[in-house]
Amino acid sequence: IQKYLEAPLLLEPGHRKFDIRSWVLLDHQYNIYLYKEGVLRTSSEPYNSMDLQDKTCHLTNHCIQKEYSKNYGRYEEGNEMFFDEFNQYLITSLNTTLESSILQQIKYIIRTCLTCIEPAISTKHLPYQSFQLFGFDFMVDKALKVWLIEVNGAPACAQKLYAELCQAIVDVAISSLFPLDDTVQKQSQQCVFLKL
Repeated sequence: IQKYLEAPLLLEPGHRKFDIRSWVLLDHQYNIYLYKEGVLRTSSEPYNSMDLQDKTCHLTNHCIQKEYSKNYGRYEEGNEMFFDEFNQYLITSLNTTLESSILQQIKYIIRTCLTCIEPAISTKHLPYQSFQLFGFDFMVDKALKVWLIEVNGAPACAQKLYAELCQAIVDVAISSLFPLDDTVQKQSQQCVFLKL
């Protein structure tokens, strides 16, 4: 059971709810990496705390928004806002930045969660090597406090991020065990994961 967040930070125009999806890679040595890009999944309808029957103003899930809202895609293509645009929104609307107000909390929550469960899921002492990609979902309240909603073990990914995210997983989790030749490795040196 999870408490409902009654006073979420809302996006304007539209007075709309959103959640944030962050992708986190855990490598075979239990190193934690945060993908530099994240996505806000946005609602199509104005938030109304008095109408709990209207799914589209409360739930930011793509399937619900696409199926039930006549305004799907009105504010953002595919109801997705990426970190650069959100950072600009925060600077303009709230005189703060994503890094200073929200990302520091996200990083702390991710580290805390994965450190707590390390004894149960770590494979670093086993005779095989593995890695895991997680999707951490967050909400932000109007005081800019970040709240963890859930952690997904098989997270969906925004279509425009697939190629970069997949290459980064190979670079961090696979190439460390099966190194590529120097030429290929140098081309993919620019890692898009931040080690936490």
